[in-house]
Amino acid sequence: MTNLVSRCSFFIHAKRFFAISFALLLLVAAPLAANAQSEPPEFQVNETTGNDQDNPAIAHDSQGRFVVVWESDNQDGDDAGVFARLYNAQAQPRTGEFQVNSHTGNNQDTPSVCMADGDRFVVVWESANQDGSANGIYGQRFNSDGATMSSEFRINSETDDEQRRPDVACDAVGNFVVVWDSNNQDGSREGVYGQRYDRDGNAQGGEFRINSYTSRNQREPSISMDRGGYFAVVWASSRQDGDDYGIFGQLFDNQANPISDEFQVNTTINGDQEAPSVAMDATGAFVVAWQSAPIGNPDVYARRFDAAGNALGGDFVVAASFSGYVDTADVSTDQAGNFLVTYESSVAEGNTNNAYGRLYGSDGGALTSPFIINIHESGDQGNTASVLREDGGFVIAWHSDNQDGDGYGTYGRLFNCTDDNDCDDGLYCNGIEMCDQFLCAEGEPVSCPDDGEWCNGDELCVEEEGGQCASAGDPCGPAEICDEEGDECIEDVDDDDVDDDADDDDADDDDADDDADDDFWPDDDTDDDDFLAG
Repeated sequence: MTNLVSRCSFFIHAKRFFAISFALLLLVAAPLAANAQSEPPEFQVNETTGNDQDNPAIAHDSQGRFVVVWESDNQDGDDAGVFARLYNAQAQPRTGEFQVNSHTGNNQDTPSVCMADGDRFVVVWESANQDGSANGIYGQRFNSDGATMSSEFRINSETDDEQRRPDVACDAVGNFVVVWDSNNQDGSREGVYGQRYDRDGNAQGGEFRINSYTSRNQREPSISMDRGGYFAVVWASSRQDGDDYGIFGQLFDNQANPISDEFQVNTTINGDQEAPSVAMDATGAFVVAWQSAPIGNPDVYARRFDAAGNALGGDFVVAASFSGYVDTADVSTDQAGNFLVTYESSVAEGNTNNAYGRLYGSDGGALTSPFIINIHESGDQGNTASVLREDGGFVIAWHSDNQDGDGYGTYGRLFNCTDDNDCDDGLYCNGIEMCDQFLCAEGEPVSCPDDGEWCNGDELCVEEEGGQCASAGDPCGPAEICDEEGDECIEDVDDDDVDDDADDDDADDDDADDDADDDFWPDDDTDDDDFLAG
């Protein structure tokens, strides 16, 4: 009896384990949400930490992969050089840091980058004394692995005096346009110039002047391009709006032909409007953000435009300085026209700057209040650059003072959602994913209540039934029967054994009948007369 009980106990636990395991495998086995929060909250981009690594720029492709570039002091052997690092869509490094510039004499700094579909990208920068006369603009093309696709090349044709502050934009296939400001080329101090290239790095025509108004300075250009190659350029222009610097722009087709008159961006004209940034969506509509200082410390302003350059309302305040300081605005947009403005500010944290961001919908309505981007808050964090991705997430890079142990370092952070829909993995049984502070958080798995019945198995969440709970089924094996009252599986009595016992009983009965017959009937060799005679 003891052996029977032990065997039953073993079968109960073993069968129950295999039944539940099998049911779990079939019904609820599924990966966790691919975009659930798993990345570190912020990450260090630069691997070399000696001296300063700052002034970052960032670009991404249609799959969310991205590249960060920055300038690094004394890393290439002679003053500043330009370095880069590639990341996948989950902000995991695909490469170590690598040097962008080939020429290392003097400074190579102020980098900008754009990335086309297929993860190929172009980096441009200004280089001191390389073109024979002060600063010039240079570039390099890279494939998806970070390998160079050509030798580095000079972009500016005019080499007299200085060419500075480059920016670059790509279309979907990799054609690109570079813009910069050039001193004394347009006849009156600084002017804005551009050069168009095909995807193989071949110059398409000569360099061209972008600003029509040439008096005094036109500088600090920013460019953005749609997937078909149409682009917008904005810049700061001195005294053109009637009071110090103002923001102006120009639209071009994919052959670099102007398709609009030069237009004024800012409606607020008191004081300086400087350091503009522009971002264009899939329709050609665009948004411009800039630093505005009508009174005292600067604020961050922005304004929206349609694809023809018509203003969609007046300019508006993104971030006001009040008693603090707001600086260096950057704007990025997704293909639908939602946009993100980032900047640095000391408003909330005294004299220490933090990096801030604010999200807007495609209609210009604010989706968020200003939020702090960086987690590490010691020292200054600022000089932001951002990309807003099609999956609802965004990546921001910035410089951080003394966080890496020596001067400025370059840091990044992936925010992978703007609302709960961005986090939904399409599964039910692992719970509802939520967007919490722009990071996807895993849901609470569905817990199915026990229905009180033991013999129908455990209650499990069924993915194929939209997350409904169902019983796993009889937990007992084929040689067992389920005892509901005892909550156990017991060994079944084999029907063949019963039949064999019955057959044995029948055989015994047959033997008894044969014996009786033998007693009653005479042997075959008994004489019939003797039998009849008695």
